[in-house]
Amino acid sequence: MTEFCRLDKLLPWKNSSIRVKVYRRRETEDSEGNPAMDFILADKYGKKIHATVSHQYFHRFKRDLPEDEWREITNVHVSDRNWNHPTHMLARHQYMITLDGPTGVRPIPSLRDSHMFDFTDFNQVITRVVDAAYPIDLTGVVGYIGKLQPTELDNEEKTCIPFHLKDHRNQEIYCVAYGQLAPDFNIQRRSFTQADTVICVLSEWRVTFHNGEVLVTGEGGLARIFINPWIEERDVMRHRFLHPDVEEPQDNNSVAGSSSAVIC
Repeated sequence: MTEFCRLDKLLPWKNSSIRVKVYRRRETEDSEGNPAMDFILADKYGKKIHATVSHQYFHRFKRDLPEDEWREITNVHVSDRNWNHPTHMLARHQYMITLDGPTGVRPIPSLRDSHMFDFTDFNQVITRVVDAAYPIDLTGVVGYIGKLQPTELDNEEKTCIPFHLKDHRNQEIYCVAYGQLAPDFNIQRRSFTQADTVICVLSEWRVTFHNGEVLVTGEGGLARIFINPWIEERDVMRHRFLHPDVEEPQDNNSVAGSSSAVIC
């Protein structure tokens, strides 16, 4: 009988079997320009790990590991190396998974119904306690939204849109969406009014520092924006923002008339 390992119990340089959700994935290229793919896999306990596949097996795992689906994966190779730049990691796990020829994949039912966001406190970002090498999740109320505009990022011409995100303590973080996230967010903003309390979740975004200022940025790929998502934290955030003197909402039922959208 196959023994399945929790992600936080994986050991390097041995083959293991896991049951995970394909949380995120993106197509990329190897050093020779061949197609490759990065995955973020998550188990039912919410632990995430970066997995990679080379161009030899690119098409196979692109087919077998669709995003948002749960899979039983056997014979994964666990490495104690992380092949990303040390200032730009994809997951907080100390190890990394390589998917190759002996790896087996089988669909399984969902093992967890709730979301897998791991929200960072605004104060950790503002005071620079958070480690900028890792992506973060944030949730807050959308404040100021700037104009869709061209900009240069990493020597490339890209589109961006700046906006502010506030928590229930009225702490504010300056955020910038780049690439396809920017026009998609600009379309969503048209449904907002100044009277709306719009809850936003930023998933897999990055903390950056520019001219002494703290920014949170998302460029697409693995990063996403959720507008009024159907999660318990949305109602908690809305209630705390509208009623700062009360700790918890009276109930966690969704607010009538609200809607949910994801931008990725």
